[in-house]
Amino acid sequence: MIRYALTPITPEYYEQAFQLYKLCWMQEKINRDGMWQEQEEQRRRLRSFKNNKADIILTDEEPVGLIEMTEKPESLHLCEICILPHNRNKGIGRQVITDLQHRAMQLGKALTLKVHKANSRAQDLYHELGFRSVGESKSGQSFNLSWSPQPVGQTWPPTQCAGGRTDYASLKTGRRILLLLPAP
Repeated sequence: MIRYALTPITPEYYEQAFQLYKLCWMQEKINRDGMWQEQEEQRRRLRSFKNNKADIILTDEEPVGLIEMTEKPESLHLCEICILPHNRNKGIGRQVITDLQHRAMQLGKALTLKVHKANSRAQDLYHELGFRSVGESKSGQSFNLSWSPQPVGQTWPPTQCAGGRTDYASLKTGRRILLLLPAP
C-alpha cells in the first residue's frame, strides 16, 4: 500500500498548484496538441481549483501530483488527477483512485471521470480498476468512464452464462468475475 496525504489547494497555493499541474501536463499537451497556452491553462485551472475540491498529493511530505473532485447527488466525479512524470508508475495514482472507489462505495455512489483518447496508459489503468466506458465527451476527445460500487452487504443477482457459468460481481472492485459452476 502506498502512503500519501492530501493537502487542500487554498487560494494562497493556487500558483504553486498550477506550477505542479504544468509540470505534470505541459510536455504531454505540447506533444499531443503542438502547443501549451499558458494563460488559458492558468485561467482554466484557477476556475477549476475554485469550483472543485482540489488537493495536492504528497508522499514523504513532497508534492507528487494533484487531484480535483466534485460530488454530485449520484456520483463522485474525478475532474483531474495528475502525477509528476518522475513519480509515475509507482502505484500512487492507482492507490488514490482505489481509495476514491472505496469512498464511493461507502457513499453508495458511482465514480466517474473523463480520460483523453490519446492517454492509453491511463485508460488501461482505469479499465484494470473496473471502470467502463459510458460514451464520449462532447468534444469527442475524451472517453467518459464510470465505476459503480457493489452495494455493501448485498450481491448482484447472478446471470446464467453459456456453459453453466455464473456471472457475479466482485464486492471489492466492482468488476465482474466468472465462476465455473456445474450446470443444473
